[in-house]
Amino acid sequence: MTSGPVNTRDVDMAAVATSLRDVWPSLPWRAARFGHGAFHGVVELPDVVVRVAFGNDHRQRTVAETENCRRFRAPPHGITVPDVLLDPVSTSAWTAVAQTRVRGRPLTDAAWSEARSVYLPLLDRLRSVSTSDASAQALRPVRAWCGGPRWPELVEELSGRLPSATVRRRASDVVGRLLDAEADAPVGVVHGDLNGFNVLVETDGVGLIDVDHAAVGDPAIDCSWLVRTFPVEELRRDLSHDILSRARLHRDAGSLQVAAAASVIGDEALLLHALERFAARSGTADGE
Repeated sequence: MTSGPVNTRDVDMAAVATSLRDVWPSLPWRAARFGHGAFHGVVELPDVVVRVAFGNDHRQRTVAETENCRRFRAPPHGITVPDVLLDPVSTSAWTAVAQTRVRGRPLTDAAWSEARSVYLPLLDRLRSVSTSDASAQALRPVRAWCGGPRWPELVEELSGRLPSATVRRRASDVVGRLLDAEADAPVGVVHGDLNGFNVLVETDGVGLIDVDHAAVGDPAIDCSWLVRTFPVEELRRDLSHDILSRARLHRDAGSLQVAAAASVIGDEALLLHALERFAARSGTADGE
């Protein structure tokens, strides 16, 4: 199901919620709060989160993400993740799915001295999941959200919209270096977007949200937020040189992945924003 171009952040989520009241009348809509992620609209209810996808192939994407959530939940890893409460429903303009709400404080403002006590055990738990587990093997391919195997091709197509030949060469170099590094890297179960907003700390444990990108891939994928956020001299005490080196490559490719994903769904505003961020970061030697 294709609905054409969309700017996700401009969508009136209150109007979407009004339509959903007729579909899921048992949910506590009077307590609804509305928001947006990069690729989804969000309706927050007391114990439920409704995620709404727009743009090209919104139903196909939501169904794939929903199945990925179920597969990520299946192997034993001791991490709280959302459960699918209500299967996806669609109109011509959007597809919505209702999930359980994972509670906790986002790990966004912590110093590494605090974050390490959450992040390092979390990485260990993910590494403990056997990649031979049937549910792990059924996870979506790495970077499925931004084209999967077609991601390099999409970046090449979009590179003409970058502001200079220098930045275009930089984009090609970033993609090539990452693919080369991944070819020789070990693999494990990864969350795929393990930034501080998606790691929720509660008194009795840790939760993860937005598990749409979960895959079997390079464990350094889940460290890209760390090298973007914390001083490298602090990270070196806990993480190997190889992991940190590959994490920097994943970090440098982040905006190109977002740009490709925005192109796939038809979100021109997000696409331009991602390309502008990549161009701005390409002005420094290490991509900061």
